[in-house]
Amino acid sequence: MVLLRGEGRDQVLPICIGPAEAHSIASAFNKRPFRRPLSHDLMKSVLSKLDCKVERILITDLKEGTFYAVIFFETKDGQTLEIDSRPSDAIALAIRYDADIYVREDILEENAVALSDHEAIGADTDDEQVAVSDDEEQDPVVKLKKELTAAVQDERYEDAARIRDELQQLMDN
Repeated sequence: MVLLRGEGRDQVLPICIGPAEAHSIASAFNKRPFRRPLSHDLMKSVLSKLDCKVERILITDLKEGTFYAVIFFETKDGQTLEIDSRPSDAIALAIRYDADIYVREDILEENAVALSDHEAIGADTDDEQVAVSDDEEQDPVVKLKKELTAAVQDERYEDAARIRDELQQLMDN
């Protein structure tokens, strides 16, 4: 799972990705190259030979629990090309190009998980008790958002994906 954090926000957007893509993203993010190129390194090499680069990416949609993205490429003659992509591939390439990663505002607002500032930056924290009103306890959206936050914090990403999908279904109805 990859967690995208909005600039100046205390929320993250959890996106489920495969292990190969997670490995590729982590290696690029940590600037740890492999002896042989990974798929996204190969793609960057091909784009370089074609005088093309990733300008930015945009997470555009969420349908039936699946996120969608677009990669914006800049060609040698200044044209911008938009190509449909899985978010994991788009993120892996964006990191390699130090390109901006955007999420459509409504997608972020509806699916982001709130974290406190110190949790969002990865500091060790003690468990905190949060008081909620009776109305919030009865609201299934609030309940699921809390469960999702807890699952992400506990690194239970499969549970987080299931809860996110449940939450999406509830909000769509």
